[in-house]
Amino acid sequence: MPLGLNACRIAELAAYNHRGVLSKRPYSEEMEKAFWKSLFQAAPREARGLLKEMQLAMDIGLVMTTFYAAKFPPHPSHTGVLLDTMENYKVPTDLLTLVYQSCICRC
Repeated sequence: MPLGLNACRIAELAAYNHRGVLSKRPYSEEMEKAFWKSLFQAAPREARGLLKEMQLAMDIGLVMTTFYAAKFPPHPSHTGVLLDTMENYKVPTDLLTLVYQSCICRC
């Protein structure tokens, strides 16, 4: 759960809220791919079988981050940015090209 909750931070690094619109940085795709590749290569193999659970935890982290654990009333633009973020930043499901192929190339 903590891994997934903190994985939502990739969205904060790779994109930003520009007046209520999620704007990706020019390098966001490369950064996201490098993030997930490093994470899955370093994590225990068991983590690779928990992709759905990681996605749920990541979504929970995004909601908690966006609405500050319900301590403040949400700004009207936050909901749109949250939905854009949840749609654009997902835990990768194709680990074959992300993790395993680079492991084969190094051998």
